[in-house]
Amino acid sequence: MKKTILSLVMLTAICSLAGVAYVHASQTQTQTVNLWIWSFPDQVGVFNEIAAAFEKDNPDIKIEMVVPNVADYLEKLTVAIAGGAAPDVAYLSQGWMPPLAVAGSFADLTPYINRDGYDLNAYFPAVMDSFRYGDKVYGLPFDFMPHAIAYNIDLFDAAGLSRPPDQIDDMDRWKWADFRIAVQKIQERHPDGSIKTAGFRQQAHWREVWFLLWQNGAEFLNSTCTRAALNTSAGIEAYQFFVDLIHVYDASPKLSEISKVRFEQGNVGMQSTAQGYGTGLSFTWDYTFMPWQVNKATTMSLAGYAMMAQTKVPEAAWRVISYFAGEKANRIHVQTAWPRNVPAMRSAASSAEFLQKNPYYRVTLQSTAFARIPDANYTYRYNDIQSLATSELRKMLEQTNSVPVGMERIAMQVNAMLAEDAAKGLVWSCNNPK
Repeated sequence: MKKTILSLVMLTAICSLAGVAYVHASQTQTQTVNLWIWSFPDQVGVFNEIAAAFEKDNPDIKIEMVVPNVADYLEKLTVAIAGGAAPDVAYLSQGWMPPLAVAGSFADLTPYINRDGYDLNAYFPAVMDSFRYGDKVYGLPFDFMPHAIAYNIDLFDAAGLSRPPDQIDDMDRWKWADFRIAVQKIQERHPDGSIKTAGFRQQAHWREVWFLLWQNGAEFLNSTCTRAALNTSAGIEAYQFFVDLIHVYDASPKLSEISKVRFEQGNVGMQSTAQGYGTGLSFTWDYTFMPWQVNKATTMSLAGYAMMAQTKVPEAAWRVISYFAGEKANRIHVQTAWPRNVPAMRSAASSAEFLQKNPYYRVTLQSTAFARIPDANYTYRYNDIQSLATSELRKMLEQTNSVPVGMERIAMQVNAMLAEDAAKGLVWSCNNPK
């Protein structure tokens, strides 16, 4: 026994003198981190490249990547969590996080961030704040996209219109009235009254509900996200502006006509969007800002990485998250031919390489100054609220309901949902700045 102990002591000393670190055998074993990716097919290659770089830099960790169908992702993740088979790390939409976090599905990343001195200031503040809830951080962002307006330059030129602003300091000439005049001049109908060219192609989507309210100084929910606040004079005025674009000014097609015009076909003057169209269109196009009235405002979509509470390899999972959301991964994102969204790190998004490859995004980067996450995203029932808002918006645009009636209907149903959640203790922190 004494000889064995002596031998170990001598071996340790020799290794130390030779500059060799003595590592316990279990520390050299390869760990596997199961990573689920929420991604469209054209973006999966970015994650494959990041995974390959990670494994090269971290040979003791192997990534097992799973890419569920985008449409089924949340359902499959929820089922996996309920069955105790959650992945170690999930890349997912920020909007899905509150209900999962309330259910205890995520691990708080704050201890790892504090221990390693991980710099959260490297991210755009509004983007990073969307992953904070109270004093906890449940995710790190990877990419985002403020919603802007794509416009057809050829149609603007043909109508004799000045091009809308591409610099934030020039937005004083881009109020609601300026926008309405432009799209009204572009819209054109055939002799039989059918739509030929759309001025502004509305999408009757929930995001239009929020940016309209904000632009007119209204809010969807109150400051604590506990009651609806949209049914005010400012809120009604905002929705009425959208309805009047169709039914008073003939500057936007009716909902029944939307399928007959598409921006990609060249017969739409302007369309709100969160995605670029690339360089493959048959006409010249660019981005401009959302028009405004009282406040400059727009919504944004974003996604990031979260550590699941069920993980058995938290340290390895943290290394994956901090790498995949880190500087090297953001550089890989920039190097892709056409990134779907904007890298979440400011240094990557504002780099000459990114802007050279994606000149259209100069507007969206400036829009981060006034981009927000819909406050419904901070509630447990955000999916139901967004569906309700979309449904009621369509009824107002179709004039099935008047705007005041539609607003009251939304408020009444939202208040009922929030009260029901509060009674069950399903209340989440409302961080969204007002």
